[in-house]
Amino acid sequence: LTTSKVLNPDENVVEDVKCQVCTDGDYTDDNLIVFCATCNISVHQRCVGLAKVPSESWICEVCHAFGPKGRFLRCPMCTVKGGALKRTTISC
Repeated sequence: LTTSKVLNPDENVVEDVKCQVCTDGDYTDDNLIVFCATCNISVHQRCVGLAKVPSESWICEVCHAFGPKGRFLRCPMCTVKGGALKRTTISC
């Protein structure tokens, strides 16, 4: 297991990066943390259902469907605004 760290250019410090789905910062070679090219959200590839990391830039489902306005969406399950939202097959 490896912990992911990223340089925050605004503060010029290294910060731990955590998956926004499971809140774990550890990753393995077959379960990397990927970043959305649009909103920069960090998620494990397994947490969002990616079989492999794309060779090109990855765009999360929220940015793909709603663009920049997606950050204002609320999760209907937990009411958190924004974050790593993913469609489900559960019907109410």
